[in-house]
Amino acid sequence: MKRYGAEKTAVVGGSYGGFLALQLLSGINRHNAAGGDPVPMPGLMILNSPFAYPKTEEEWTLAQRLEAEDPVLPAGAFRYMLGLTMHAAPDTPDSLLYPADMDFHGAPETWVFYADEACSAVADAVRSSYERDGAGDRLHMHVEPGMMHCYASAPVFRESRRDFGRQIELLKEIGTEKT
Repeated sequence: MKRYGAEKTAVVGGSYGGFLALQLLSGINRHNAAGGDPVPMPGLMILNSPFAYPKTEEEWTLAQRLEAEDPVLPAGAFRYMLGLTMHAAPDTPDSLLYPADMDFHGAPETWVFYADEACSAVADAVRSSYERDGAGDRLHMHVEPGMMHCYASAPVFRESRRDFGRQIELLKEIGTEKT
């Protein structure tokens, strides 16, 4: 980031990598609020089917229902991974686990591509948190019916070619913007 600047840095994550990217934003805000040397936000986020833990019973129910649409990542995987996380790091704050509790103040332009899938059960929580934190105008979320988990990561189908191409254009734009 020092060489090109944070504003020209893009973070791209698919599935669990998308979850780590959401955690990164919340973690930067936690760090900056604690008064350490300020860490800037990246200039762009692109997330393909970001995994995240449902928090409410409604989100868990929706994840189970959406599992029937795309069985690539079953809702049981969320409970299993959450159990592993809580076993390995029981002091993990909710602001790093659940999108509803994450801190997206100052978030960059963020593009999220979901299918009708269990991971999209938290899409409303992500959207609400961005809006709550004043970044709602920088969140661009798309849910593509009939596709599978991380469909936009590989240009195979008409829909995945379109959304993969959009991601490539966004990456090209961030590299050529004048600052």
